[in-house]
Amino acid sequence: MKNKSSSESDIPLLQHNPGILDARPFESSEEIAIEVSRNKSSACDDGQNQLLERNKRIAYILYAIAIIIIYAIFTTASTSNADIAASANDSDAYDNNLVASTEPYKTVTKLFSELSTTSSLEPSAVPSSVEMIEYTLFDDVNSTEYKYLHDTKYDNSRIRNVTVSRLQTLLDCLQTSSCSKNQKTVVILGTQQFRDFLLGSVSGEAIWAGSMLAAGDELGFTMLPADSPEEALTIYHMIGNLTRLVILENPLVGQCWRQRTNATFHCVATPEHPDDIPIWKMMAPVFWPGCDHPLGDEWCIVPENYHSWEQFTHNTYVGYSIEKACTKIPYVPWSERQNRTFILAKQVQYFLDLHVNLTVFDTLSSAERKYPIKFYTTYENNTNVTIPGVTNLAWLPRQRFMTELSLSKALIGLGNPRISPSPWDALCLGVPFFNPILGWDKTRPYDRSKWHTQHDGVKYLMPPYVYNFFEDDTETLMSLLERAMTNELPGRFIPRHMTNSEMLKRFEKFVTKNWRARGMKEKEVHAEFGGEDFVRRNKP
Repeated sequence: MKNKSSSESDIPLLQHNPGILDARPFESSEEIAIEVSRNKSSACDDGQNQLLERNKRIAYILYAIAIIIIYAIFTTASTSNADIAASANDSDAYDNNLVASTEPYKTVTKLFSELSTTSSLEPSAVPSSVEMIEYTLFDDVNSTEYKYLHDTKYDNSRIRNVTVSRLQTLLDCLQTSSCSKNQKTVVILGTQQFRDFLLGSVSGEAIWAGSMLAAGDELGFTMLPADSPEEALTIYHMIGNLTRLVILENPLVGQCWRQRTNATFHCVATPEHPDDIPIWKMMAPVFWPGCDHPLGDEWCIVPENYHSWEQFTHNTYVGYSIEKACTKIPYVPWSERQNRTFILAKQVQYFLDLHVNLTVFDTLSSAERKYPIKFYTTYENNTNVTIPGVTNLAWLPRQRFMTELSLSKALIGLGNPRISPSPWDALCLGVPFFNPILGWDKTRPYDRSKWHTQHDGVKYLMPPYVYNFFEDDTETLMSLLERAMTNELPGRFIPRHMTNSEMLKRFEKFVTKNWRARGMKEKEVHAEFGGEDFVRRNKP
């Protein structure tokens, strides 16, 4: 019974594992031994085959999963507008809707074609390099080019051709898959200051814009000037998610937000218009502290680090660099300079504001003085106003202005324009700046933290670099000016934050910052869809 029980219990095992033993009876022990040996060999081969088949199945499954993941990644970029509008509460949906990643160059081709048909010049007629634009087109004050840019009516063909040329470069790299590291990162420049810079303006706003444009070019970003806010929106519609940021006028950003539900005017993304610009991509340059951006002060960029002397400000400091522009101008040794002072005044109105006693210039320029000082300035005079003791060179392009400045022993401010780049240019050229103090604490007049000066960014510097003077102290001003004629600067002075390397760091950080994630912290709903429960950071 015992053997029978054992034999019966083995049969099911053999039946389930026929490769181990065959359940049929054997006639002799030798045949059994031979058969067992044969089946063991067969079992080993079958086991290896089963292992290979199992590994193949696992590989196929993993391959299928990889294909599904890759497909999901690429198809997410082509989400339909209807899906986006329906998923307004899904914060990950918006960006993927803008341009299908399969052939993005088709949209660039369309825009390139549209802009080319509206432009009267060939793209090659305008240099694409900012350095060439700044120092080739606008150098000669007496040239026909200058008269075209400065004296005639505004012509947008020049800006259009810069944009067309850059779009063509982007198109070429997309078609050939040869884009450089940052080339597919697009920044659309839709404000007046960028247009002014390209047309040769020497205003502080234009110089700041030119520095940002140059930094973006040097970092390899695709910087696209737009002739108008409408064109900026058109470029965005065409380029889509290649666009990292869109720089627009501060009032326009606020208007876009407030009128996001307007049936006829819309530029910010909403469920009804998901292809418009997300609010967190809109950046507004402001020359002074303050902001009208619905997401708060961080979305307004400024040329100076206002937070360093006005703690209540929270704008994003992008700034600018004067290094490349000023070092192109040869440094003039002190012994080769005349006793001359340059007056910072691009408008005659600055003289008439009377922050500085105008008799200073006539008195110090008198030939009767032991060391008379010559005074020069550059203002556009449409009123035939003349200032005694001052020679007006009229409007100058930037390089000519810098050359004239480099021949001087001082630059004096009249109270306006505030926060001009010119004092930084002067210091770089070895020229000290006379900074008028316009407001102060009468009980503590030498407390610099309470000073309001023409340029608060330099008020903590000391002679021989900066001479701060109280606007009503004419005698001290005259004494300091005469002293400055013999008090030579050690050489060029470029503060660290004004160097090109620091500018590149700031601009790269500004462009690549995760503004979308930052914006999510500023609101309770997704602002790119114009939510009604939006909450600003500074709202009580």
